[in-house]
Amino acid sequence: MLLYLLHLKDSYRPPIQPILFVKRAEIFFILLLFTQAAFASVFSYFYASYFIVFLFLFLFGELFFRLLIKRLGTRSINIKISEPYFLGLLTASFLATIFLSRYDYLREFLIGGVLAARSSSTAGHGGWYSGLTICFYPLCALAAVTGMRRSTYLYTLVLLLVVATVDCYVLGTRNVPFFALLFHFLSFRGQFGKPLLLIGGLLGLISLVTLINYQTINRSLDPLMGGWNWSNTLKHTWIADSMPINENAFSLMEGTGSFLQPFLYLLLYVSHSIGECAEAFANMADKWLATPNYLLDQVCLILQCNREPFAEAIKSNNLRTGLYQTLYVSLFYDFGFGGFLAIILFVGLVLRLLVLNLVLPLIIYFSVILSISPIENYFYNGFGLGRAVLFIVLWLVLTNNVNKLS
Repeated sequence: MLLYLLHLKDSYRPPIQPILFVKRAEIFFILLLFTQAAFASVFSYFYASYFIVFLFLFLFGELFFRLLIKRLGTRSINIKISEPYFLGLLTASFLATIFLSRYDYLREFLIGGVLAARSSSTAGHGGWYSGLTICFYPLCALAAVTGMRRSTYLYTLVLLLVVATVDCYVLGTRNVPFFALLFHFLSFRGQFGKPLLLIGGLLGLISLVTLINYQTINRSLDPLMGGWNWSNTLKHTWIADSMPINENAFSLMEGTGSFLQPFLYLLLYVSHSIGECAEAFANMADKWLATPNYLLDQVCLILQCNREPFAEAIKSNNLRTGLYQTLYVSLFYDFGFGGFLAIILFVGLVLRLLVLNLVLPLIIYFSVILSISPIENYFYNGFGLGRAVLFIVLWLVLTNNVNKLS
């Protein structure tokens, strides 16, 4: 059925205009900040340090969004992908991902569930096919923003949902699948606010809460050691250390159905980065220069060199490694406050000096990074630095990148 879709004579799906994509990312960014602030105000304790973090995130987020929007200007841009090469590479990367990369995980999952798949010593070592599998998610993200036949896009979306489902329900991962899906959400061809889209958003939220409930339970040892209790999880989870849930929220949960508790955990999951960021900033107020251990760790991941020294250095410097800490904490640990100011200058120069054909994929990718900057640094997380570079390379190789002044 999927292969049949490739031969359909259907209509052309035009690319989303980058200026619209960036503005949608900005709206998503503001809504995310509002959600985090609402959670901190209603379900947690809104400390003064939280306000400082929110103000910092908003000001720098808006600064970067203004730079991106100004660089795009009033240009109407037509980005069309080379479909034969795209489809060939996408299909090959999908087959390698499902039948080679995920095979051992699927086998372990069928034997012992998510926990067995995640803790397997035989799965996840890669092989000759890794060069193909690493392309899959960047290709799916590229399909979201470029022009192609609707059947090609539908084919891509189906493959993405298949791999994302395996990764979420078998491996118990979240970051990479949701980062790829965010590109498609922001490039939706339609007007936000219409009833059908609102219904779709509600169904998406219910699906997300269901997934969080499934993953949180099945990634834990508790069900194997006497049972699962959401109230205990919400009280004692380490993501609540810097943003604890207040007593009113626990009182509200008493006697409620099973939906509200994982929903509250989801809100905590996307909001605890604010408390973590506040604590991190307090502990490195005089940190003006630093060693880029996070960046070097990502480079070693790409080059397949020994990551252990950098991983140990990260753990010794950042005692809360493994938790969400917004976009900026890992950048400050890498470069210090002085280095961060240099990064802002560098970004401004790149946007200013590079021709739009070269800088356009950077603008698209950076806008998605910014949209979820209140949660985590998705330069290092999400696709990782390697897939980020690959996204840009695939864009430049597979698209015509034709720009027309409006």
